[in-house]
Amino acid sequence: MATTPASRFPDPHEFEVPAELAGWEEMYPTHQLFSSDREEWEKNQFWFQDKIHAPEAMPPLDHIFQEAWQISLSQYTTRVFCIPPAQGIAQRMVGCYLYICAIAPPPDEVQGAKAERFGARVFPVFKDYDNLWEKWLVKFKALGKEMDELQFPQEMPEFIPEDEVLPAPKGYYVSYDVMEGFVRMAVVSAWVTKAVNFRPVLKPVIAQVTALAHWIIARAMMIVSMGEPVPLPARTLTIVPMEQRAPTVFVQRGFVI
Repeated sequence: MATTPASRFPDPHEFEVPAELAGWEEMYPTHQLFSSDREEWEKNQFWFQDKIHAPEAMPPLDHIFQEAWQISLSQYTTRVFCIPPAQGIAQRMVGCYLYICAIAPPPDEVQGAKAERFGARVFPVFKDYDNLWEKWLVKFKALGKEMDELQFPQEMPEFIPEDEVLPAPKGYYVSYDVMEGFVRMAVVSAWVTKAVNFRPVLKPVIAQVTALAHWIIARAMMIVSMGEPVPLPARTLTIVPMEQRAPTVFVQRGFVI
C-alpha cells in the first residue's frame, strides 16, 4: 500500500490492510483486536507499533510471549511496586503486527493509595540490590535450564506403535506429547519473562517512565491536532521481505486519534 499524507494517523477502527491479509483476525484472540464495544476507550489512547518486542509479523503461536510480558510489566508497575501514575500497557494486533499504548494514569485518590506503598516497596530493593540480583540470577538460570530440557516428539507416526495399544490402549499418544510440550514451553516462557521484567525492579520503573513519556507526547499531539491539523505519516500495513527491510527497527509510528 502506498503511503499518503494525512493530518492524523489512521483511526485503528477504520484501517485497511492489503487484500492478501484478508481473514488475518482469525489467527489472534479477540481481546487483542480493536473492537466496537471498546471503541470509545481505544480512540482515546495513543497506539504505536511495538518494534522492540515484535518487529516482524507475528505467528499466532508466538503471541503468548507478548501477552506474558504485558501481564508481567503491568502487574509489577501497578500492583507489586505500586508506581503511582502507572496503569500498565495495553496491546492490540493490526494486520499481524503488535501495537501497544501506555494507559493513562489513574485518579488522584488511586495514585495517593499507591504512593503510600511505593517507597516501602521500591527503595528496599535498591538498598539490597546486589543480594537480590544474585538470587534472581540463580532463578533465571534454573528457568533457562528447564527451557533447554523441554522435550518434543521428533516424528508423528502414521500408526500408534503396537506396545501403546496392546495389551491395553495407553489412552494418550504422541499428539498429547506435542500439546504438553507446547503448554510447558509457554508456562516456562511466561516465568522467564516475569523474571526478566523484574531484574529486580529497574526495568519496570524505566519501562513505566518510558510509557508515561509516550502518553504525555500522545496527549500533546492530540491537543495540537485538534487545533491546526499536523501532517503526520500514515502507517502502511505491508509485510516487507527481510532482505528489503531497513537495518534499524526501533523507529516507532502508530495511531493517534
